[in-house]
Amino acid sequence: MTSDAPASPTDTPRPPSRWGYWVLGTLVVVIIAAWSAYWAIARGMAGDILRNTIEVARTEGGELACGDQDLGGYPFQFRLDCAPFAAGSSNGARVTFEALRAIAMAYNPGHVIVEARAPARIRPSDQAIGGEMALDWQSARASARFGETGLARADLSIAAFAAEIASGPPDASPLTL
Repeated sequence: MTSDAPASPTDTPRPPSRWGYWVLGTLVVVIIAAWSAYWAIARGMAGDILRNTIEVARTEGGELACGDQDLGGYPFQFRLDCAPFAAGSSNGARVTFEALRAIAMAYNPGHVIVEARAPARIRPSDQAIGGEMALDWQSARASARFGETGLARADLSIAAFAAEIASGPPDASPLTL
């Protein structure tokens, strides 16, 4: 039995609600804002740690220099670029790299990857017997994973490595590897 009577206004289908789209859009904006706040705070903390480490090295008679420093990587990385990079101890030992890059994923800051660009120079301590070393390579990368008790795992990869070690007085011929 069908009725030939016209449908009442309450029987007409309603257009789909846009409420779900507003909720989804708002949720996306909140997540992006929260992630950006996390990244900005963590970047600030990384900058503070770097400044404090440089100051501690200086206070203890050493050196830690990060020329042309750039701390970035938003949104998924924390990336520190230094060109050139130098580190020295109070006993005169010193190492310099043309450039150094350290990367940690924002979602896993306990895993740090460091890339060094050649050439590098290593000067042993003032009390050491050897001379300065000049190092060269095609690529050099180190990976470190930190756990609750410290270093959990470390890896090192160096491709096409070459070293020249100055031995004895300055007029002596260097040893090349």
